[in-house]
Amino acid sequence: MFFLVVLSLLAATATSLVNTQSSTLALDARGSQALKAAHAGLDLLAWQVLRNGGACQGSTLAAGALPGALAAFELVLSCRANSVADDGTGRAVTVYQLVAQAHTGTVGRDYVERQVSGVLVP
Repeated sequence: MFFLVVLSLLAATATSLVNTQSSTLALDARGSQALKAAHAGLDLLAWQVLRNGGACQGSTLAAGALPGALAAFELVLSCRANSVADDGTGRAVTVYQLVAQAHTGTVGRDYVERQVSGVLVP
């Protein structure tokens, strides 16, 4: 009888560990997708700045704006332009600070968020 109780406790522990590991792997995969979505948002911001002759504006893209597995993520994009004097030439150079944040829905058990930033000097 004791042997059966010990075996059932071991089986319950193993099942619990497998379930925890499975949910951790799924959350890790969602984190990777969020990072890809944030990088796509950063690329979009850079493209907008270069296409619009230096117009720098932030925006929010609702879930579904990106294709495929990235469609679940909302993007919050921000851009800030700073004029910096160039060293030695006296010309002003515009430096763009770009930030893209990708997240899923509301904060909860399966919430994932990733943020990337970059600098653009055209």
